Amino acid sequence: MASQLSLARFVQRAVRGVKRPQSRALSSLLVQSQPKLASLPHFPVIKILPTSQDDNEITAVLSMRALTRLLTMLENPSPGAGLAAPPENSCFSFTSIPGKGIGMIATTRISPGDLILSERPVLVLPQNLKASYGVDPHPVHEVWPLLSSNQREKIESLRNAFASRETLLVNPETWSKIGLISTNALNARLPVATENGKEDYAGIFPSIARCNHSPNAMYDFNPKTFSASLIATSPIEDAEEITITYIDPCLSQSARKALLLESYDFECECPACVSSDIASSDRRRMRISNFMDHLEVPSQKNEFKDDIIPYPNVALTHPSTTPSILRRVVYVADAIFRLIEEEGLHALIPSSPIYQVVERAAFASVLLGDKDVFDIWSRQASIYSRTARWMHNGKPLLSEDQWEQAFNDPEAYFATWGRNSDS
Repeated sequence: MASQLSLARFVQRAVRGVKRPQSRALSSLLVQSQPKLASLPHFPVIKILPTSQDDNEITAVLSMRALTRLLTMLENPSPGAGLAAPPENSCFSFTSIPGKGIGMIATTRISPGDLILSERPVLVLPQNLKASYGVDPHPVHEVWPLLSSNQREKIESLRNAFASRETLLVNPETWSKIGLISTNALNARLPVATENGKEDYAGIFPSIARCNHSPNAMYDFNPKTFSASLIATSPIEDAEEITITYIDPCLSQSARKALLLESYDFECECPACVSSDIASSDRRRMRISNFMDHLEVPSQKNEFKDDIIPYPNVALTHPSTTPSILRRVVYVADAIFRLIEEEGLHALIPSSPIYQVVERAAFASVLLGDKDVFDIWSRQASIYSRTARWMHNGKPLLSEDQWEQAFNDPEAYFATWGRNSDS
């Protein structure tokens, strides 16, 4: 009881003076403290309670710093608010897939940028649990009794890639629980800075965890709603499996297969991993990776350097931006998209700086007054805008509706149409 009162006072202090009434409501209505963990004494265990039957009860082990940040930024007064894709509009089902276990299958055609589901985690823990090996009791062993029977049932129904492995570092019962978490946890990053960087957390999202590997969709965690959105990044046909990527898809084929076998205990048989021309695929993925590295760190040198001179330091609207530079912007966009199309890595676009390339190509075509080129890149930019609606940091320059209006009559929509053309 003393620890609960102590945490309650802490929560009150954390949200005192916060202008958002939602945060104050959350602190008084939804947060319940749990007994402290002997293995992580400075990480309070809290429960955020559901207010609807379709929502998950959350058990979270967070640092005081993370808890403070969470309470002052949450947008919704209840975990039941803000979740899209209710069950009656569900576009998927769970089905047993030979050799893969239970997977997520589309029950209708899903377009790129469509929200498949939005879900809150049942459990959130510090990501690096390996640092606790040898600690007795282990954090996972302590947390498990604090979970509700419903939470345990949801987690224990998932696949455990480590079930057949043995370790002397922890007892078998705890190892089984660690295996379930390691196999199914997804990044649940909170914007909490520390002296050593950022605190990383992982969450178990029971429905999204059913997605197998080989991406035609992506997930995005939003700390403001404490939920993850699953979003289509490629056309998904009725009865097609909905998948996400488990690892960096730009690694070489041998590195991907080794990492998937080590971390998830399966041999990947996606088209890229069984291709008859692995060397060419590896080169394409390396070029994509180098391109993204350059966009994030413009000074970095790589094999794509000559192709990406216009990115990202040249302002398209600057008077000195010549038609040749604008055409180079379009050329680079076309080059990187050919690589992405060949490798089927559309999921990279909204989650990386590549989306900037899409928008810049569209606006370069506006300044050039090139309708054919604009038709291509405005469509791609519209897909990103459609996807960005569900992303916590999505910042499209135009909305999907605005791109649609512009597509129909770009010369009337853009005052700058053809301003930098050769003619």
